[in-house]
Amino acid sequence: MPEINDSQLGDYIKNILDKNKWSIRKGALQIGVSAAYLSKLINHKADSNPKPATLRKLASGLHVSPEELFELAGIKLSDTSDSDKPEYVDLKEQINDKKKIMTFEGRIIPDEDLEYMERLLRAERRTSCMDVIIVNLMKYAYDHKITVILTNHFDGHTPSASRPDTKTIVVNTNWHEEKEIPFQMAHELGHVVNGDEGTLYYSSFSNKSKYERAANMTGLDILIPIYVDITGYTFSSVSPFMEQFGIPDYLLDAVTSRFKNVYQTKEWLLRILRTGFN
Repeated sequence: MPEINDSQLGDYIKNILDKNKWSIRKGALQIGVSAAYLSKLINHKADSNPKPATLRKLASGLHVSPEELFELAGIKLSDTSDSDKPEYVDLKEQINDKKKIMTFEGRIIPDEDLEYMERLLRAERRTSCMDVIIVNLMKYAYDHKITVILTNHFDGHTPSASRPDTKTIVVNTNWHEEKEIPFQMAHELGHVVNGDEGTLYYSSFSNKSKYERAANMTGLDILIPIYVDITGYTFSSVSPFMEQFGIPDYLLDAVTSRFKNVYQTKEWLLRILRTGFN
């Protein structure tokens, strides 16, 4: 395989991300590669040379022609073999194949999550940003070994709930105020992360109990960095964030301070990347 011209390719991909105002994490989600790999590719790391199949994947996610990326990478299409071409797999068929067990990072994906994935792919939910945030919240749960049960079998007024002792949360995706689902999910994750006791149910008025207040704070700590990474918004976007996800007004100060902290942290990291620690 010829040597990759990673400098031109990395710069080209970075220009597309900048044009679309995508962070590396959002770009990685759009393409279907890890953020770490995309960062290496953009920054011309030696171990980031993409294979032809990866170039096709990049082209699909960035909505450009594969030929353009192949040319930038210094590869002729005639140099690729049939084995480099991607294999098309119907995810619905894979999910419905009872002889196969679907896993994510070695953990079995519950039937409820598979059902929710199908609904997302059929575009039955209204807000793509919310879909991506829910997927990231699920990944957060997997990373922290928390079981998430997404169900639409409850009526629209049955709140989401958590059982911290079993590290399990149940999210009602049929909730009557759909926009509130991401914060409900983050709130219930907060109960588990905080190690609270008993079975706990979400309420938009749940700021009187110290456990509910703490779950609200932890939920915001989980949700806001995910939201900022995906949207690229700064702390000036507090009101749109609260409106988009139905965050109760009594959490305004908490949301504002967290947006400011996330923004300042990002600015500090960018400054370090530009100038070093000196």
